[in-house]
Amino acid sequence: MNAPANIFSLSPQVARQVYQFIFSPATDAEPSKLAAIVPAGLDPASPCGARALRTSLGLDDPVLDLSRVEHRLALLPREGLGVLARFVAIGLLAWPIRRVIRKAEFERLASSLSEAEWAYVMSRSERDASATSKPGANTPDGHTLADQIDQAGWAEIDAASHALPQPIGFRLRLKLPQGRSGSVTAQVAGLSLERALDAYESAVLAWRPHWDQQFTAPHARGL
Repeated sequence: MNAPANIFSLSPQVARQVYQFIFSPATDAEPSKLAAIVPAGLDPASPCGARALRTSLGLDDPVLDLSRVEHRLALLPREGLGVLARFVAIGLLAWPIRRVIRKAEFERLASSLSEAEWAYVMSRSERDASATSKPGANTPDGHTLADQIDQAGWAEIDAASHALPQPIGFRLRLKLPQGRSGSVTAQVAGLSLERALDAYESAVLAWRPHWDQQFTAPHARGL
């Protein structure tokens, strides 16, 4: 899906999100990232400015298939991506979180995780204990688990974006507040995308329960 005509078959909210993602990627971009790529004097929010920005970046229009979870993931606004990032990190760190025994750190975790996030932690089976030892697992160290969650989550989403087609992945990265340091191999990107897809349903249900239904409703079919 990349033709404007198809957008009108979507609900207004989804159509707006799709339109902005394709034609005005600066709309939901992280300000600091946007400042680094926008030429001086260009208004990326205007139609002409948005077109000029895409041209200057050599950014092709993405071909979106709304039946694919990874494409719907990329369309999430920054708020939704923030929730997803936390769930991805919680899935990655579930086993260390469940093994916390220090009182001070447990209290810190208890106050930093929502009820839905705790439920997600407890839903992870012991086989997930090996997640942090998988090649490419972006598990930071040197901080408490509570401090690691957002850092690890955003790093995972950033890495996952490299497993998507470049026009989609680049637009997704524009919305992230921080990236993963260093290069991202295809193996790391693929593993990170798997973790993001695994967390997607739980995260979206916790954030906005009816969000995904807009993409599977009758008016969204056949795109």
